[in-house]
Amino acid sequence: MHEAAEICRRRGERLVLVLDGLDEDQGDHSVAWLLPAEPPAGMRVIVSGRDHPPLPEGVLDDDHPLGDDAVVRLLAGSKHAKIVKRPVVAQIDRLAAGSGLEKLLLGLVTVARGAPADCSAG
Repeated sequence: MHEAAEICRRRGERLVLVLDGLDEDQGDHSVAWLLPAEPPAGMRVIVSGRDHPPLPEGVLDDDHPLGDDAVVRLLAGSKHAKIVKRPVVAQIDRLAAGSGLEKLLLGLVTVARGAPADCSAG
């Protein structure tokens, strides 16, 4: 990471590390602890996650970068996401009220937390 950040700095570029889904990081050893407190050579770190569930215990302490309220930016809801959400919710409602097989498939996808990456729609 230090070497990559330095190469980018020399090129007049900036290395950006993006970590999405920190709210899903509920293990004993949070990846949040691996984030650099002071990123090297102008590097930036962007972390995203919902505010619930909260970050693992200790991550919000004063000595952790994510504990600094000055770095937190709350984002407004997306109008596009709301438009896309409507048909998805309607489809879930239809499956939940559907046949036994539809309910079973909906339950399996829910428990699996999504479809496999190589599963094509249609």
